[in-house]
Amino acid sequence: MLLLPDEHLLVLSALPIFLPLHAFVFVSLSPVHITKSNYNSGCATGESNASEPDKYACWFPAMISDWRVKFAAPLPFFFVQLAAFPEGNNEYANIRWAQVAALALPQVAMASAIDLGDPQSPAGSIHPRNKQAVGARLSLAVRNVLYSEDIDWRGPTANGVSIVPLGASQFQLTLAFNNTLGSLVYRDPESCSKCCSGGQDPFEVLGSDSKWVLGSSAVGASTVTVKATLASGVKPVGVRYAWTDYPECILYDSQNSLPSTPWQAHF
Repeated sequence: MLLLPDEHLLVLSALPIFLPLHAFVFVSLSPVHITKSNYNSGCATGESNASEPDKYACWFPAMISDWRVKFAAPLPFFFVQLAAFPEGNNEYANIRWAQVAALALPQVAMASAIDLGDPQSPAGSIHPRNKQAVGARLSLAVRNVLYSEDIDWRGPTANGVSIVPLGASQFQLTLAFNNTLGSLVYRDPESCSKCCSGGQDPFEVLGSDSKWVLGSSAVGASTVTVKATLASGVKPVGVRYAWTDYPECILYDSQNSLPSTPWQAHF
């Protein structure tokens, strides 16, 4: 548990949305915490809703907003995006993206655990053992969002794209990134089998035929170039990164060791 000066931090671990058991947990905790005048909240959440990401993208922000009404306070909220999970049934990329919907609310921040997958965890691969890294990343978010410290707390974030045709069906996308103190770099996650040297490229390109094609990427100081060959007459209309249950290669900033979180963009 992260303890902050003059604050009461309510931490709910692995909290699914709107399930009877966890509704009971919330109700049982409310009398204790709802009377506190200063508090913020954090949780690891989402795996029990992996099969319904569209609903979760609505439910999760609604839950935070409802808590703020119940507490009659802005209630800063910090959560952990789901870690890499080898048994996700091809559902975890979508539920991770659904979690991002909560960031549209003020004073909400997310820590990434995409590089902390732990298939050999004795508690099960859904529960990575490296809680220290998760806590450290959450603490950076708290210090910036809650205490206004001018610190770097997010990994590289894509903020622009340019597209150049290289031939009849090949295109090069140049993705610009911010939140970089050093240079962009690929690194292996904590546990991997093929890893960066032999695994799948983390970038995919969406064609106008609605098909995703594996890219071939290279990193620069603050950009990533992605080449992809599409079907004849098809143009690129989207790109995504680390869009799999268990990414084998992660994009980092070379100085702060914070990963880029999985994302997708359409254009």
